[in-house]
Amino acid sequence: MYRLAIFAAVFALLNGVGIAVGAIITFDEFPADNANGPLPANRYASLGVTFSGTDDGSTFGGLSNGDPGNWDLEGTNGPIFSGYNGSSYAMTVVTGSISDFRLDVSRSAGSSASDTFTLEGYLGSGLVETITVPLNTINVWTTIALTQNVDEVRWSGAGGGFHPYGIDNLNWTSAAVPEPSTIVIWSLLGALGITFGRLRRRKAA
Repeated sequence: MYRLAIFAAVFALLNGVGIAVGAIITFDEFPADNANGPLPANRYASLGVTFSGTDDGSTFGGLSNGDPGNWDLEGTNGPIFSGYNGSSYAMTVVTGSISDFRLDVSRSAGSSASDTFTLEGYLGSGLVETITVPLNTINVWTTIALTQNVDEVRWSGAGGGFHPYGIDNLNWTSAAVPEPSTIVIWSLLGALGITFGRLRRRKAA
């Protein structure tokens, strides 16, 4: 019985072992919208995230797609990027927290060289991290990253009047989830251990 109790404890511990799952959005997963209007909220629901915003963020094709928005931008991981004419937008995680969130950002045509871009990370509705970078040169992309675990990210541009910008190559790591193969293996071992214990008791009797 003592050995069985130890085995059960080890099984419970290992049964919680999980794997970190990476995710990426390049905006090339779907055809470019090439029109003003919000990014569809559930476009990337399969990755466990939704989008929302107060401006007219749109997914534009880059220069290799004809640059219909005259952004003078090319995406960093494929030709399509997400362009924003206004200031704020957000991605909300609906499957728990994520870590190592990062994205590429660039100033676009029509903006000012003094414009800045801010990335914020939230956890449980509380702000946990803020990063602000200058946008500088058109079509020169900067990668910025959050170091804290978050369940919502918000980004915005700031500057004089009109300040369009583009983002691309969003990627992050989801919180560890149980690995099915690990659960199956240890469940089988647990069943064998219990069976073995019962057989030993019967033999002793």
